Amino acid sequence: MWGLLVIVRPGLISIEFGTFIVLFSTACYATSNICVKSLMTTDTPQQSVIYFNLLMFPLSLVPAIVFWVTPGLQELMMLVGIGICGTFAVYSYARAFTIADASAVMPFDFLRMPMKSLAALILFGEAGDLWTWVGALIIFTNTYFLARSDKEKN
Repeated sequence: MWGLLVIVRPGLISIEFGTFIVLFSTACYATSNICVKSLMTTDTPQQSVIYFNLLMFPLSLVPAIVFWVTPGLQELMMLVGIGICGTFAVYSYARAFTIADASAVMPFDFLRMPMKSLAALILFGEAGDLWTWVGALIIFTNTYFLARSDKEKN
C-alpha cells in the first residue's frame, strides 16, 4: 500500500479517473489469483484454461461487436500468436499454482513489473518519474520480504 501511495501521491497531484480504474483492476487481479489458487485444489490447469476462455468469450464479444474491424492476414497471424501465447500463459500460471504455494509464485509474477518498465522504455521511450520507481521498489521489496517470511513459517 505504501508503494502505491508513493506512486499516486494523493494530495500532491490530482487523482484522475484512470487511477481508480487501475486500483479496481488490481483488486480484481488479486481476487482472480485467490480464485485460481483455490480452483487448482480441485481442477487441472487444462480445465482452468477452458474456464478462462469461457469467461473471456462473452466479456470480449460485446466490445468486439461494437468496434469490429476485419483484420488482414498479418493482423490475423498476430492475433493467433497472441491467442497461443495467452493460452500458454494461463496454463503456466495455473500449473504454477498447482505445484507451488502462492507465496512462492507471486514474487515471480512481480517480475512483470520491471519487464513492462523495460518494454515501455524501449518501445515508447517512457522512463517513468522518480516517484514511480521508488513506489515500485517499495512494492517489490514488500512482496519479497512477505514471501520470505511466509516461506520461513512453513
